[in-house]
Amino acid sequence: MAETSTPTLPAAEATEVRRRTVLNEARDQKIFLAGFLVTLASAELLLFFYGLLRGEVLPGEERVGPVFAVSMALELGLVLLAFILPVFMVPGRFSLAVSALGLAPLFRVMNVATPAMESVLWFVSVSYLLLLMAIGVFLFVERAAWTPKSLGLTVEGLGVYVPAAVGLAFVLAVIEFGILGHQQWIPSLTAPNLFYLSVSMIFFVGLGEELMFRGLIQTRLERLFGLRAGLLFTSLVFGVMHGVWNNGLELVFTFSVGLMFGYLFQRTRSLPFVAVLHGTEDIFLFGLLPFWWG
Repeated sequence: MAETSTPTLPAAEATEVRRRTVLNEARDQKIFLAGFLVTLASAELLLFFYGLLRGEVLPGEERVGPVFAVSMALELGLVLLAFILPVFMVPGRFSLAVSALGLAPLFRVMNVATPAMESVLWFVSVSYLLLLMAIGVFLFVERAAWTPKSLGLTVEGLGVYVPAAVGLAFVLAVIEFGILGHQQWIPSLTAPNLFYLSVSMIFFVGLGEELMFRGLIQTRLERLFGLRAGLLFTSLVFGVMHGVWNNGLELVFTFSVGLMFGYLFQRTRSLPFVAVLHGTEDIFLFGLLPFWWG
């Protein structure tokens, strides 16, 4: 009986086939993530226009109507897609990036579902506490895919970073105050009120958003597409997630701030630095500037 053998491609041709396969996979991944961003942006912009149609929508206020319903349907669809699709994928950088992106629409759903509180600050605190709890569950489930170092959880350089964060935060807060106007989140400028605002802004808002956007989403997109693309994509997501302010200039500002925060994170790999920077800017914006320049 004559022996048969499987024909093999020449080495050069086999290399070219592998190269094309890798390029096609990278293209498909970029198309998927672009579609994810467009869908998320559409959902957030629907909330943006919903706010313009309704006027100011207070945190926790009941929201109804077809525009709001379509927005929430898109957000929920993205959550399901991001957390279910990786189950059927080969574990790797792309599946990890997709699951991390799911935290953004999940936060919006939790934010909208949070009931009305006696004050905006209480509402924000509860919303971001829920976000931190969700991130904690997420990190536990994917505990084999991260390390404290990969998330930027380090205290190195804080002696330099904290003073720099306070100075830069003041400048950013002044600019954003000019965009948003008077946003007073505490009834009076007393030590207890300022303490509560500071804890909420730094340990809930600052830590929650920076852990989600910089520690998880940006880090995983950088591994997948490189530093520049990871920074740009994360900043776009960060920007559109602030459309609930119903202010076009605020969208541009938060996208720019996302680029800045992301670049500083790339340079320092210090999550505490960007969390303190983020939280301190909000302390100035919502606690100090309204009383100083109100």
